[in-house]
Amino acid sequence: GIPYIIFRPSLIIGRGDGFTENLLELINHFPVVPVPGRGEARLQPLSVDDWVSCFLRAMEDENFVGKTIEFGGPEHLTYNEILRTVMRLLGVKKPIIHMPKAIVKAGLPIGRLASFIGIKTPPVTAEQIELLQVDNITDRDSIRKQFGFEPEGYEEALRKALGGV
Repeated sequence: GIPYIIFRPSLIIGRGDGFTENLLELINHFPVVPVPGRGEARLQPLSVDDWVSCFLRAMEDENFVGKTIEFGGPEHLTYNEILRTVMRLLGVKKPIIHMPKAIVKAGLPIGRLASFIGIKTPPVTAEQIELLQVDNITDRDSIRKQFGFEPEGYEEALRKALGGV
């Protein structure tokens, strides 16, 4: 068969990544920061630099061929914790409002209509709302165990993604 490696990182953080860009839209364009659901789903942010290092090491090591590699950064953080970290680094103080996901989903067509006529709305889908309700984590030491190095933490990766804030 064809040699393969399946990479399953939790959440990749880097300049221009969609996740951080969506958070910035929410934070910068609304008087309050809406969160679908409770915001307690855990993620394991990984810097894009560390992801690239893992990818390159796996490509050079035949032991990874035919395997699925699950990995993430060194921290398990809730969506709320990630959001608060972004706001703190930006110096933004706004209320965070948790909304039932059904209400958020019901408002998606209105948001699409508003964006069609030029009103800035966060680019979010029903699928993304569902994903924010489910943990996406693995072993905190997954990179050290599989690739032999310590990945950088979320705040350091986020500072780079935000251009050195």
